[in-house]
Amino acid sequence: MSRGLGRFQRWILVHTYLKTVKHELPEDWRTPDGYGAAERRWKASPDWLAVQLDTWNNHLMRTEILLNYFDLAKSNRHHPYQAAEQCFLQGPQYKTALAMLARTLMSLHGRYIEWVTWVPGLATRIQQADGCRLTSLGVATAEKLISANR
Repeated sequence: MSRGLGRFQRWILVHTYLKTVKHELPEDWRTPDGYGAAERRWKASPDWLAVQLDTWNNHLMRTEILLNYFDLAKSNRHHPYQAAEQCFLQGPQYKTALAMLARTLMSLHGRYIEWVTWVPGLATRIQQADGCRLTSLGVATAEKLISANR
């Protein structure tokens, strides 16, 4: 079932599982700098905060993948509309990471993962996706990958 998956695909499945099912990420897990500010801002609107926290807690976000898998350099800027979205220094490493991420998410989409965006219904293309969650096959595959590595 998971023999044909590449290293990055396996990483995405395992870490999505750890975050969304087990709620146990590694101690050195990096989160976007703007997330605390976004949470404070969203508290003014409890309904909006609930939606955002549900999205954040139940999905592995694109920025988390870029921070933790690719170890990209952070920019001092933050996304103008999504304070939880980390901005990165632009350059060849960033462009390569985005291309690899898009290809990998597309290869997993439908069978192992579903993608999501902060604005429901907006993600019609993988480049617009903000994060992903596992399908039932994705959960089963991640569990097998984790148990095989013990």
